[in-house]
Order: sequence, then C-alpha cells, then structure tokens
Amino acid sequence: MRARNAGATSAYLNAFTHERARDSEDRSKSVHRGACTCAAIAGGGKLYTLDDLERGRAATFDLVHDVIRGLGIDVPPRSMLDAARAVLTGAREVHLSLFELFLTDKAGHAQDTGFARREVARTERFLDALTSIADPATDTIVVVSDHGNLDDLSTRGHTMAPVPALAWGRGAAALVENWNSLEDIGEAVLAHALSQ
Repeated sequence: MRARNAGATSAYLNAFTHERARDSEDRSKSVHRGACTCAAIAGGGKLYTLDDLERGRAATFDLVHDVIRGLGIDVPPRSMLDAARAVLTGAREVHLSLFELFLTDKAGHAQDTGFARREVARTERFLDALTSIADPATDTIVVVSDHGNLDDLSTRGHTMAPVPALAWGRGAAALVENWNSLEDIGEAVLAHALSQ
C-alpha cells in the first residue's frame, strides 16, 4: 500500500489457482491466508493466478511444481531456471515486487530434518538460477526471512535467532548500509524502489 500511495507499482508474484485467488478476495469466506497474501490483499493488490504463471510472470510457491502437482493441480513441470525467469519477468514489470518461499517455514514447524534440507536446497537452487539471469547493473534482489524457525528444529515455533538478510545487484551496498534489524529493511527497500 505504501508503494502505491507513493506512486510506485508493486506485485506479489506468487501464482494461485483461480479459485484460491477469488476466495482470497472474498472477505466473507474463511480462507487460511499467509501473512504475505494478507498484506498483498490489504494493500489493494490482486493475487496472481495460473494465467500469470502461464504468461511467464509469476511462479508457484514450489517453483518447479513438484508439490503443487502432488496436490492435484494440473500444471506442467517447470525447470528452476524457468521459475527464476518468470519471477524476474514479473519483477521487471513493477517498481517493487515480492516472491515468497514458505516451504522452509513449513519444514521448520514440522521439525523434519529431511524436509528442511530439501527446502534449503530448493531455495539455494532458485537463488542461483535467479542471480545467473538477473542483471546486477539494473536488477536488485533482496533476500530476507521474517523470523527464525528453520534454524532450530527442536521447537515447532518461531525463534528469536538472527535471520539472513542480504541484497544483490544495483545499489545493494547502499541498500544494506543501515540495516540493523528487520524493522530497517522495509523502509530501505521502499526508498530504493522509489528512487528507480
């Protein structure tokens, strides 16, 4: 909302089924929504759908469709490079974008070491693919976790552990210069997006 109020365009690049996107817009329905989905809707944004996925401007939470296909959703398998390319394409259409990987959170809550390792590997493959095609002279990528969780599988809850926060690409050094806590990141990222 703050980006839009400042005249910038923004997008939440996770693709949802049409039904899920529609249900999320209908406040009369009780639909479980994650924090990022709630923020996208509250900020006046719309949820991307499988149409946006097909157009190559969004990705599903599992990137390569192994999980989503297991849920019975009819989408073709996708390479990690294609998923990264779609996220980058969607991001380049707006001033500020967000793509959420939340399976690491699910793995932490499940206290499942194998699951956690697979999701860390998935995240690393995605970031490797994304940075291999992004242009560091024009693109800026910020990676941050909103809380600790995967760091301590002895607990199902969130932890107070320091979380990773990094920036890569255009203006990255200046962007991270004053990051001392998670509270600093949002304001800095918004200011960076508005300066483009």
